[in-house]
Amino acid sequence: MKISIFLFAFIYFSFSTTWIPGSAQMACRISGEVFTWCGTTCPLTCENFRNPPKHCPQGCFVGCMCKRGLVRHRNGRCVRPPRCYY
Repeated sequence: MKISIFLFAFIYFSFSTTWIPGSAQMACRISGEVFTWCGTTCPLTCENFRNPPKHCPQGCFVGCMCKRGLVRHRNGRCVRPPRCYY
């Protein structure tokens, strides 16, 4: 189950980025996201922000992550935690 969630997240984030030629940065397509070269492998979501994962695989996630203060909604967008219930 964890592998399928990881694969889904990897594929999702792979397609939600755009390479900017001649730049060392990537552009994120979704509002509220920021590109990172070394993000957490256990990002906060609407489902886990009240009880974040205690054990995440070590390593870096390269791709678009929600900006600080935002969490990933089940619809894929980055929202403030109070918006998780809409």
